[in-house]
Amino acid sequence: MWFKCKICSDIKGPFFNNTIDDTKKYLGQCFICQSKTYDLADHLNVYRNYQKWTVQETPGSVPPGRVPRQKEVFILNDLVDSARPGDEVEITGIFMNRFEYGANVKHGFPVFSTTIEANNVVRFGDEQVIELTDEDKKTIKDWSKKPNIAEIVYRSIAPSIYGHDFIKKGLTLAMFGGVPKDVNDKHRIRGDINMLLLGDPGTAKSQFLKYIE
Repeated sequence: MWFKCKICSDIKGPFFNNTIDDTKKYLGQCFICQSKTYDLADHLNVYRNYQKWTVQETPGSVPPGRVPRQKEVFILNDLVDSARPGDEVEITGIFMNRFEYGANVKHGFPVFSTTIEANNVVRFGDEQVIELTDEDKKTIKDWSKKPNIAEIVYRSIAPSIYGHDFIKKGLTLAMFGGVPKDVNDKHRIRGDINMLLLGDPGTAKSQFLKYIE
């Protein structure tokens, strides 16, 4: 940003900030006329799309007894409006610090806040949906008529893990079964998948969970 003194038209800049209010805190007095009043020098400024998000940890990922933490994220250019409030996102960006003028005046020593300038945003739930063709539907119907279809299905789960057929059967029943929920006899929905895996370390419990996810 470039600013012009209202009295003598002296130019100050450039200031690489995203809001006018933050930038004005650093202008100080004009070197020529000692004035403190400035206007934007529109003919010198370059504008871009900008948003400031506040992202918060997913409550389910926070250990018991700890409040989810928040962090400000600057969204620029074509990433603006790439997600909506409430979406779960994965953000890749540059970890930056900003000088807090108000906190510096209050505490009497330099105070910096940390932010993230995003360069990539991935919204969960936007994975590519594969549509079934007529040939795929015909193949599924043909396989469903086989007498050992249940065995074929559960043996196809996590094929890289040898054995554990009883766990694979349980996962199969959880994915294809589930207790239905009937909301006032008006809306019938499938129940949530709940599975408790117990076992010694190194028995591929995490691999089974990744498969379900």
